[in-house]
Amino acid sequence: MLEKEKNEGGQVNIAAAGPHKAKLHWAIEDLTNECKLQGIKIKTGVEANADMIAELKPDAVIIATGGTPIRPKSIKGIDSKNVVTAPEVLLGKVDIKNSRVAVIGSGLTGLETTEKLNENGNTVTVVEMAKEIAGNAWFQFVDDSMSRIKPYGTVFLLDTKLEEIDESGITVTSDKGRKTQIIPVDFVVLAMGVRPVNGLEKELKAKGINAVAVGDASHGGTIGNATQSAFKAAMEI
Repeated sequence: MLEKEKNEGGQVNIAAAGPHKAKLHWAIEDLTNECKLQGIKIKTGVEANADMIAELKPDAVIIATGGTPIRPKSIKGIDSKNVVTAPEVLLGKVDIKNSRVAVIGSGLTGLETTEKLNENGNTVTVVEMAKEIAGNAWFQFVDDSMSRIKPYGTVFLLDTKLEEIDESGITVTSDKGRKTQIIPVDFVVLAMGVRPVNGLEKELKAKGINAVAVGDASHGGTIGNATQSAFKAAMEI
């Protein structure tokens, strides 16, 4: 097993960094220990490439390289200095305190990020294109998170689209583009899901190597989706 980061766990490390979710690390510890018991070699701090893998002469390769936060280039100002991603906030790579913050996206990652921002004294506005909060998430998870968010007076703008970002704030539209609103913020946090990172699959297949992408490397989803796709891929080898 080859892992680019210093520690095992991939995207689960991000999930476990959310408020009240530290026990998710148990899943990483459990599976890591099981791998060691099975004699599986885990090499961390190694970024695999097609040539390196080809030298190992594998019969099959499972690509679980995860995904990268979505940054729609169609949004003007998306690469501004005041724009960060939810994983950066959750992992503590960006420390935002006592500021006005817009969180773009109200999925579970967006809600967990909002919780952390609230706890750090920020005033948060959540912008969501859909008509409901975390529409694809299990309602108990949403209710649990919202019970901690509501006391902070967080504003939720549903059925609202982010159009532009600049140093002073964001421009959003609602009512199918008929209403425009400018919201002053200091930071913008993107929680719009992930885009698969799976360039290796095509490169390996070009070398005649049986390769399959699983989890977020195939398409964005939950831990359950990722585990199921990995199990299926392993059983088919």
